[in-house]
Amino acid sequence: MSKNTDSCPLEQPNQAITTSVQLSESEAYKELVGYAPICIHEIDLNGRLKRMNKAGLDMMGLELEDEIVDQPYTNFVGENNLGWISSLLHQALNGERIANFDFIVGEGGDERSFSSNFIPMLNEAGQVIKIMGVTRETTAEYRANKALHQLNRDLEMMVNDATKQLQQQLNDLIQAQAQLVESKKMASLTGLVAGVAFELNSPLGTAITAASYQQDETLQIIEDFNRTQLSRDKLSQYFEGAKISAELIVSSVRRVAKTVSTFENIAADQALETMRSYNIKRYIDGVLRSHNHTLENTGYKISFCRDDDFQAYGIPGAFLPIFSNLISNSIEHSFEKSAFGEILVEVTRRGDQVILRYQDSGRGLAPEHQQQIFDPFYTTKRHKGSIGLGLHIVYNSVIKNLRGSITCQSELGQGMLFEIIFPRTL
Repeated sequence: MSKNTDSCPLEQPNQAITTSVQLSESEAYKELVGYAPICIHEIDLNGRLKRMNKAGLDMMGLELEDEIVDQPYTNFVGENNLGWISSLLHQALNGERIANFDFIVGEGGDERSFSSNFIPMLNEAGQVIKIMGVTRETTAEYRANKALHQLNRDLEMMVNDATKQLQQQLNDLIQAQAQLVESKKMASLTGLVAGVAFELNSPLGTAITAASYQQDETLQIIEDFNRTQLSRDKLSQYFEGAKISAELIVSSVRRVAKTVSTFENIAADQALETMRSYNIKRYIDGVLRSHNHTLENTGYKISFCRDDDFQAYGIPGAFLPIFSNLISNSIEHSFEKSAFGEILVEVTRRGDQVILRYQDSGRGLAPEHQQQIFDPFYTTKRHKGSIGLGLHIVYNSVIKNLRGSITCQSELGQGMLFEIIFPRTL
């Protein structure tokens, strides 16, 4: 606190009023006040400073007590606080005890915060003879609290922005759903939307947990601050936790955005059947991940093997109905009575061709049925409600969109192997 910009005042005992106190006690009191680590000051009935201890002078950047003697107390509280602090001082001079009022002096990076009080001193007749005050600088706590509120506002804005983006992307997925209904591929889209929800659960759960933890820690740090129990260690621990929480929230939200973007591209490709360049590994990996929810809590799993990353040019949207129906066929037919099952997907290159192999470990298919499995409405489970269009959709997607071929190999008890061959560039 410095003159005309900062604030605070202090005191030393008035010898004239302590005549009934023994000299040793008076000296001890003066020692206590003089070396107290907070600003203690004395104000006369005219509102002028009369005394201040060393801690107070240090706080104001002064060396001699003479520099504050007979100066109006309000000269040291800053122009912005002049009115209301003058009112409090007037109340104290009328005998009212004023406890714990806070004020800020300076601007911008030079702001300093103080907490003070006024204690009227009365004579035997109950008349106010002077005001004693104690002032403590709270700049560190003030700046920490200010930074805390700014951090919370930044986190709130970050979460709100991410929520808006996710909402927009989810709205786009809903529009893609309507397009898939028109193109008679509702089953594939339903699986895609469920896959989106499944893949989003984990990162969103992490973000919510981190945000909730940060909220609890913030409330605790504010409570400690209000109780003047906020230590440097607690504040340091809080900032470290806030940093980790913010990093978790940001990484989780980015993961969510990336997942939604991947599935959004798949949905758009499926709906529009447009030709473009795409990365085989990444695209098929995204399609397979969209079916993780289907295998959740089952004994079935999918393994994806590829020799390397490479680009292809064609209609990537064809893979969604292909894998949706192949996986459904494995679950409903090959794994019908099995508690466990494995699906292996492999992608390799052979010159200008791509070889995609899909194999399950199910019960297989009798030779007499293999020649008909791609025919529309052919099924061995009609008595259980199957209409026999799944593998026909697979066949049409391979022939029409990939410009390729598909074959099936199977033996009873040996699972089913589908091999799809198509040009890397249409």
